[in-house]
Amino acid sequence: GSVDALDHGRLGVLVDPNDPQEIAAALCSILDRSHANRLMFDPIALRSAVADQFGYPRVKTLLADAIRPLVDGTYHSRTLVSPIMPQAPAVPATHNAPRIVVLTQLTSPYQVELFNAMAAHCRCNLEVVYLTSQDRNRFWKTLNIAHNHIILSDAPELRKVALAAVANADLTIFNYYTDRFALEAISTRVRTNKPWVFWGERPGVFRLGAFGHWFRRLVLRPLHKSRAPIWGVGHFGVDGYSYEFGSKHDYHNLSYFSNLSRFHAGAQDQSKTIDRETIFLYSGALSKRKGADLVAHAFASVAAGRKDIRLLIMGGGRLEAHMKEVLAPVAGQVTWVGFKDWSELPTFFQQAHYLCAPSRYDGWGLAIVEGLASGLPVLSTDSAGAAIEFIKDGINGWLIPAGDCEALAKTMRKAADADEPARIVMSKAARDSVSEHTLEKGAARFMQAALEAIAQWPAQKK
Repeated sequence: GSVDALDHGRLGVLVDPNDPQEIAAALCSILDRSHANRLMFDPIALRSAVADQFGYPRVKTLLADAIRPLVDGTYHSRTLVSPIMPQAPAVPATHNAPRIVVLTQLTSPYQVELFNAMAAHCRCNLEVVYLTSQDRNRFWKTLNIAHNHIILSDAPELRKVALAAVANADLTIFNYYTDRFALEAISTRVRTNKPWVFWGERPGVFRLGAFGHWFRRLVLRPLHKSRAPIWGVGHFGVDGYSYEFGSKHDYHNLSYFSNLSRFHAGAQDQSKTIDRETIFLYSGALSKRKGADLVAHAFASVAAGRKDIRLLIMGGGRLEAHMKEVLAPVAGQVTWVGFKDWSELPTFFQQAHYLCAPSRYDGWGLAIVEGLASGLPVLSTDSAGAAIEFIKDGINGWLIPAGDCEALAKTMRKAADADEPARIVMSKAARDSVSEHTLEKGAARFMQAALEAIAQWPAQKK
């Protein structure tokens, strides 16, 4: 109940009720006003947000839009509805175009904008089943969803509608599997003998070794037994799945795409005179997997001997207290801005000279692509999908071994010591490296891969 009352954490703080340490940490972050959810420290804005979410005008609209199709006879089980975005009309069907249903986890801005582009520019009837509208670690505002969709966390009564859509589509694409409904949906689709695709980041995000491999073989048994195509997110994803699932599948590189033009538009002009401080940006969850602790240790080591560098930290997470302790000796050279919504990211990328993304493991890493689009050379690792895809060592950034704090510190020194001409060249190379990675081309690649999956399915089944 409290999850719904706090709108999945947007209107407050959600904690594990059985974890005293987590409750204490949450209370401390509220008392010292360091918590990433800044809405809690603005009573007027919080009151307005609660009224917008639960006030009579919205409830009236939601109820009317739920009842109207039942009253006027326009409701049809083959048409997905938008339970939380009633003001966004359903996209009209395109005659004789394939019906494509995607099942994915979250209404992240990146997923929504890609599927919006698909619905607007590709000749298909696209419907998306989102399992949830929020992630407890991210407080993104939901974009306007301009495609036919269901969000099951907000409308669990539509599970049968979603399963019917999965079963009846010309092609169903599964972008998530560690969920009971997702596994049921995969089994439902397999029984139809109609085309389906699995699309995902490289397996093994939790680094569970043999146990993880066994678990994936168990829950993804339908994929192991079939010859369904697998779309890996980037070369990193394709290599991981081809190693684990063998040669009987067709593999396709279909990475994540986003609207990079908003980063191009305000990209920092690196041709100007370098400021007194060289600014390194960290953007992401403050977690061990993302290497946030490595950034803190490496920067503390480098900054101890020089005052001409600064670290800008954007994000929140469990490692924040630890990082502050590590960075205490150089606290005057660190700026904490907390979690920022998706729409605010370009403003902070424009303030930096380099992006630090030293993930120990990252299936893709959209911040890397955004940094490159902003003209920021990126310091990343050989275990991050987007880094492997785009970074050429010493040209538009640097690749270091994952988990190597000493290598990260050494590279930060090298970046800080670079003169202005070298930075200008690297900045241009960064932007050029992702210039073709546009949202429009991503939608077109997605559509082409979908059409190929449908056309080649009979060969797959023989």
